[in-house]
Amino acid sequence: MPSDFPRRPDNMPASKGRPRGARNKFCREFIEALQKDFQEHGADAIKIVRVEDPSTYLRVCSSLLPKEWTIETVAADLGDDELDNVIERLRNELLLEHKVEPARLEFTAPKDFSRVE
Repeated sequence: MPSDFPRRPDNMPASKGRPRGARNKFCREFIEALQKDFQEHGADAIKIVRVEDPSTYLRVCSSLLPKEWTIETVAADLGDDELDNVIERLRNELLLEHKVEPARLEFTAPKDFSRVE
């Protein structure tokens, strides 16, 4: 009688791979063990990696960040007059409510490097 399963040399049906749920069980157990270890040693381990291997520390940090950022702002839809009003309102809030003097930025026009003297 023909079988749909491949046969091993001893004529027993070959396995079709790991048992159902084995991967999920492994992942769950691994995550639980990792969580327990992190609760016991996490902060100390992070500090050790940060001090002894900063490149790995930064690689792990950056791997946790999203690959793409979507930045939405209300200011993108405002006209120049509306932006001026928002800036003035924020400046007044800083001065009156928080008693913080906003920094003044000075603009210096860049040199024109297209002309050779």
